[in-house]
Amino acid sequence: MITGGVEVIIGVRWDPELGPIISAGLGGTAVELIGEVHHRQLPANSRDLGRLITSGRLGALLSGFRGSAALDHRALTSAALAGARLFSREPGIGELEMNPVIVAVAGVHAVDLKIAPYDGTLDDSSTVHAQQRRRKDC
Repeated sequence: MITGGVEVIIGVRWDPELGPIISAGLGGTAVELIGEVHHRQLPANSRDLGRLITSGRLGALLSGFRGSAALDHRALTSAALAGARLFSREPGIGELEMNPVIVAVAGVHAVDLKIAPYDGTLDDSSTVHAQQRRRKDC
């Protein structure tokens, strides 16, 4: 059992308007409750993904919020980069989502990984992204 750390979501998918994008934010149930997920177009290098990961509330938690220990944002950046590379190299992948990824003081643990095949359409089958779109439309 993994104890401590912060739950993060990392997702990579095809956006009909922007092309391939990567998303990162607080994961687990927090993604549904807080809904703060940041996006970036691919391709991206580790510096780009590091900025994506350390933005917003997630960045505050990773850096040691309210006296807690700083967490391994470099390992999380490496995991995000690996997901983006896998998505880019495998045309049969329609969506890749790691949720939650538990970020610890040293290292990360991908607890759940979902890979959905590309089905020939460019619609959004991700519940998380669909919820975010609805929120923005309100």
